[in-house]
Amino acid sequence: MVPKLKQVKRGREGSRIASQANGVVRMSGPGVARRQLLLNTARKMLRTTRLAELSLGEVARRAKVAKGSAYFFYDDVNALCASLKGLIEEEFREVLRAPVTQNVSSWQELVRLLFDRGIVFLEKDPAACQLAIGVDASPALKLMERANDAVVGRIVDEQISQRFVLPIIPDRPKLFFRALELTDVMLSLSMLEHGKITPEYAEEGYRAAIAYLQIYIPVKLALKEPESIG
Repeated sequence: MVPKLKQVKRGREGSRIASQANGVVRMSGPGVARRQLLLNTARKMLRTTRLAELSLGEVARRAKVAKGSAYFFYDDVNALCASLKGLIEEEFREVLRAPVTQNVSSWQELVRLLFDRGIVFLEKDPAACQLAIGVDASPALKLMERANDAVVGRIVDEQISQRFVLPIIPDRPKLFFRALELTDVMLSLSMLEHGKITPEYAEEGYRAAIAYLQIYIPVKLALKEPESIG
């Protein structure tokens, strides 16, 4: 027998009103729509507005969502930005996970390809730049970025492993995580000094990552047999 749906309250993250069946909580349709509208509006505003100047009230006004409803979904603008960053991180990871169809002859070339994917993603989305490497990013957002880099490090490790025979190193994805952190330093400096990612700092970020990785990974790696790729 299908249990009767009932309305329940949720904690202060996402929609507070949801339907519950078999112990599974789901946000209501209108709640999901309003929450997404707030996120989309904040993302659009961050194209021209500094993160430090963003307010939940103004986001709600531009989204045409009642201010009370906005605070129903999020405690403050920091909670909204954290939620938005989580969505952007998922998109970023999918970009890096996409199959590599180009022919690459070295792992450094593959890292460059993945690196360029990431740079293009950030350059096309000022909100992503501000939330990840911007000067106004809060400590909480920076911690989220560190956690995201750890996941991205594993993605890079997997992409390289599909093409090349990587050496067996304990907790190898951590190497790529640390390389990403070096890259982030350069990109953050670019945001601090120029308000955008410049080609010069992007190149410095790539060089720093490769220099670090080559301490542990041989300059030349054997290609995997074609039948083992994929």
